[in-house]
Amino acid sequence: MKKLAREEGRKIGQEALGSLNNYMAQLMKFLDQYNQREYGGKKLDLHLASVQEKIKDLQEGILDYIGDRLDERLVETDPELSVILQEMDDEKRKERFDEFYSRIHREAVKELTRKVENVVGEQFNIVREEIDERLGEVQNSMKKALRDYQSAEKTMVEQERLPQEQIKEAEYDIAMADTLQKELEEDVMPIAK
Repeated sequence: MKKLAREEGRKIGQEALGSLNNYMAQLMKFLDQYNQREYGGKKLDLHLASVQEKIKDLQEGILDYIGDRLDERLVETDPELSVILQEMDDEKRKERFDEFYSRIHREAVKELTRKVENVVGEQFNIVREEIDERLGEVQNSMKKALRDYQSAEKTMVEQERLPQEQIKEAEYDIAMADTLQKELEEDVMPIAK
């Protein structure tokens, strides 16, 4: 019975692994594409090694997960199974064993499903945090570039205005000098004549 349980568990594990591998391949392809794009002149450069490592660990544990859970329960020392095995009526024992086996099998599948969902959810959160962090860095970089541009623009405007003000002051000084010279000439000329 244990051999059959392990084979069934491995088959379910292979199906789950195939689905997980397909999902993760699509996710990593998607992330790699976004990693290559430029945002504000910078690539995201996401660090996904920890995500890949965690998924690899999960993949390694999937194949035998259900079989291992069933092996833990399909022993004569299991409190529930030991009571079933003591049943004298063969039909009742078989019926109760089949119910027991179906239930622990379902529980193992549910546990594996939860485990996969939790790991995938954790990895999704890690990826989201990594993307948010990198986008924040890119956004801050873009804000700094905008501030630098605005500062440079302001400096240029001020530098353009400064010579114009100096020219106006010089023109004013020349106009004043001309006016004074004319007044002096008018005042001095009558005397000189």
